[in-house]
Amino acid sequence: MGFDVDAFLEQREGYEASCRVVTKSRLLDEIKQLQDELVTARRLDDTENRLPEAPKLIERIAELREEIDRTSKVFRFREIPRHVYEALIAEFPPSRAEKEAAEEPLPWSPEKFPPALIAAASLEPRLDREAAKKLWKGLPFGEARRLFTTALQPQGKVGAVPLAVSGIRETRTTGTSSDTAHPEGSPEVSS
Repeated sequence: MGFDVDAFLEQREGYEASCRVVTKSRLLDEIKQLQDELVTARRLDDTENRLPEAPKLIERIAELREEIDRTSKVFRFREIPRHVYEALIAEFPPSRAEKEAAEEPLPWSPEKFPPALIAAASLEPRLDREAAKKLWKGLPFGEARRLFTTALQPQGKVGAVPLAVSGIRETRTTGTSSDTAHPEGSPEVSS
């Protein structure tokens, strides 16, 4: 019986990546400010005879983190088949103006390819191209870039099976096996 490629591809679990987009950025700023205040409050709580202020700050930070969790959105992306990825690159090549403006060669249009990949790789929430374009154009630069790089991450990930798991006793770089004895099987302590 030969190798069943379809069965192999069916049972293979692809890579995923996720990122959280915060809808209330001011909460992050407030947490940072409270964390700075907390350091001082703890020091003063320990050294001065006063009602402790640190517990109230810790409670407020926890409340803000809960609000961030409630109001932010987690985006999950999956790897897509290579032919789909390459078709997206071919569909959205860089324009002449984009090539001329770039310092390095561009594999794709930096304005059109990212939302197409975001849509194609989206797992949760599932996004179509129009929704991905709206996100790409509507989010601040940093958040949009993070969404794109998160969608891009699983596309280039390569799974390397650790030597101990592979059972072949060969290294990926040299192809040679290791004859080093396991520490319990070694008669002497190694240096």
